[in-house]
Amino acid sequence: MQNEINLLKTDKKVREKKSSFFKLCLSILTIVVLVTAAELIYTVYLKNNLSRVITAQSAALNQIVSVDSTRVKFQTLKERLLAISKILPEREIFKKRIEIITSNIPSGVTVNAFQIDKNIFEINVYSSSLASINSFLETGLTNISEQKVQKVTKITVGSVGVSKSPAGYEASATIVF
Repeated sequence: MQNEINLLKTDKKVREKKSSFFKLCLSILTIVVLVTAAELIYTVYLKNNLSRVITAQSAALNQIVSVDSTRVKFQTLKERLLAISKILPEREIFKKRIEIITSNIPSGVTVNAFQIDKNIFEINVYSSSLASINSFLETGLTNISEQKVQKVTKITVGSVGVSKSPAGYEASATIVF
């Protein structure tokens, strides 16, 4: 009988060892499953965060491009305003000089060309009457040179001639202020 008892004890020990081994394997499997599940959840969380970060990055880049575009527009506007602010004072001077010249052009004389280069004004006039051209050259240019508002330093009559089309006379003068 003792053999049987020993065998039962041995069998019980084997069962206990098998049971503890099974529990150990089950515990390790549970830990592996839990770690894998945690890693899977963490990976999904990171992917969601990554997509949110990419979306935020795209929005930020779009905003930067928009702000840069606005900055370029403001810079261009600033440059144009500076250019205009430099031109406006000169424009008033040109306006006065043009008024002086045009007010001394007699009737019957038309202006064919008018070129302005800083202080040099070139004018080309036409008339069907030689007397009108003569009046412009003698009286008009003399009156222009005697103006006190804008000092004229030099007047040069460039040419006086006959125009074929339309039939008439032409004259050109250069006025330096």
